[in-house]
Amino acid sequence: MSEIITVRGFVATDTKLKKLDSDTDTTDFRLACTERWFDREKNQWVEGQTNWFSVSAYRDLARNVVASLKKGDKVIVMGRLKIRSYTRQDSSIGTYVGLDAVTIGHDLTWATSTVLHKTYQGRANAEGNTAEAAEANASETNLSATNAIDGNSGDANSVDSGTVDTSTGELTSAPDQELDRENVSVDDDHEDSSESHREPAFA
Repeated sequence: MSEIITVRGFVATDTKLKKLDSDTDTTDFRLACTERWFDREKNQWVEGQTNWFSVSAYRDLARNVVASLKKGDKVIVMGRLKIRSYTRQDSSIGTYVGLDAVTIGHDLTWATSTVLHKTYQGRANAEGNTAEAAEANASETNLSATNAIDGNSGDANSVDSGTVDTSTGELTSAPDQELDRENVSVDDDHEDSSESHREPAFA
C-alpha cells in the first residue's frame, strides 16, 4: 500500500522532459526540504537538517512541471512515498526516498503565481459543439423573428406597393385580397343606410 504524503521544499535541480520506453512523458527533480524554526533566545531563524526527495511526474503533470517550475522555486508536492535501499559503487548501502507526484504547486507563502488553464482536446470538442449549437439556436431565433415581422400586417414594409394609390394615398386593396367596392356603402351623414336600423315613423 502506497502512503500519500505532502512535502514543502524548493526545487534543487533543473527539470527536463523525457520519454519512457512506453512513450510516456516524464520528468524528475530533486526536492530539498529544510526544517526551519525561530529561536527566541537567539531571536533569529535557525535551519536544521535538510531532507532530500526525488520527485517524479508523468504525462500532463510532467509537461506542466517543465513549463512552470525552475530551479529555486518553492513548491508543495503531494505524492506516493517510495523508499528503497540500494548499493553504491563503494559497496556501501544507500537509501532512496522518492515521491511519485500526484500534484505539484507553487508555495504561495513565499510568492504569487498566475495560472494559465490548458484546453484539452476533449474539452475543446465539447466547447466547440456547444458553441455551434448556440449559434444554430440564435440563427433559428432570428429567422423566427423575421418571419413574425414579415407576417405582421401592421408593419409598413409588409404592405405591397400595388395596394396604395400613390396620387391620393388611398388604400386600394388589402395585402391578401382586393377590396369589394360594390358592397361598400356609406352615406354622407355617416348614418347606417340599412332599412333595419332606421327608426320607425310616427303619425
